[in-house]
Amino acid sequence: MSYEAKDDQQSGPAVEQQFLQARRLEAMDRLMAGLAEEFNHVHTAILSLAEFVAAAASTGAPHRADLDEIARQAARGTQLARHLLALSAEPPVGRRPESPNAIIHNLEPQIRESLGGSVRLEIARSPSAMSVVVDPLAFELIVLELTRHAARQIGRGSVSIATGPCAVESSDATRPVGLPPGTYFRMTIQARAAGAPPVAESGSPDLALALAETAAAKLNAFLTARVAGRGELSWSLYVPAALAEGGSVGQSVVGDDPLGETILVVEDEAPVRDVICRVLKARGYNVLPAKNGEDALAVASRYGAPIHLVVSDIVMPEMDGAVLFDHLRAWYPTLRFILISGYTRGALRAEQLTDVITEFLPKPFGMDELVEAVDSMLARAAA
Repeated sequence: MSYEAKDDQQSGPAVEQQFLQARRLEAMDRLMAGLAEEFNHVHTAILSLAEFVAAAASTGAPHRADLDEIARQAARGTQLARHLLALSAEPPVGRRPESPNAIIHNLEPQIRESLGGSVRLEIARSPSAMSVVVDPLAFELIVLELTRHAARQIGRGSVSIATGPCAVESSDATRPVGLPPGTYFRMTIQARAAGAPPVAESGSPDLALALAETAAAKLNAFLTARVAGRGELSWSLYVPAALAEGGSVGQSVVGDDPLGETILVVEDEAPVRDVICRVLKARGYNVLPAKNGEDALAVASRYGAPIHLVVSDIVMPEMDGAVLFDHLRAWYPTLRFILISGYTRGALRAEQLTDVITEFLPKPFGMDELVEAVDSMLARAAA
């Protein structure tokens, strides 16, 4: 950012004030990310343990409904923490090629639940196998918050989601102001009221819309709004497209029969480490726990058989996951990693995140997500 100094006596204090404001914003960003990271640890343990207990209880067991509700609310808290991190990370750690249609499909039950019984949901996904390079958590946040905002604007009626490729030409008279020409993935969310829409409170901010706009800015996407008439509104999100090769993006091959491979689990938070080890042992894997990077190196050096996969936290005391990654890769160049964390600003280099035999699993996560990531990584190794 550049500043034009017309008066040294005026421009000096002004620039200094802008610098101080930027520092305050950065500090707030770090604070939000740090708090979300702590929530991650708590939610990962609560969600996984609730799933364990609910899975062990029979359908008609006393308090089964309460257990299911605990798991559901923990999952909701998990999603909130993830979305906080998606907004705070710069750049988004999880940015990768994704299928927007697949993300929307997976979110459909949550969207319907959030809309309630008075707003009908309609989804028209393009069959085009198109991918976009996004942080999936930030894209999820945009979909959920925009549909929630749309329902709040109409009270009763319908909300529709339409997706598809969009070619924007410089000569196009309908091109939104400020949108550069190019090929985009476009998602349009339209709200139609049945009857008179509710009267909005004057000057009241809408958190859902603010969150969606912030997430769109993080993705370098373009968000527009249009009011067609009283009770009819629409929002369009334009994301630069990367055409998918070889079919849809985001599908994984999950092995059905674990072969007893050995997994090194490195996590400094004992409750989280215990849950991860418990889940993987129940799946049939041989698990080696370690409390930090230095402990992991000692465990790996003492273990006299092959280690097939490392599941490691990134932000840890004494030796973090990035340094451990470098040490173990020097010993075992083809060793596969699943790096887990909620907040990784500056903790990883770009090549560590884009390594073809490395996956990133954001905290907090449930048992199914962990097992799917591990099974998928080891299945690809065996292929």
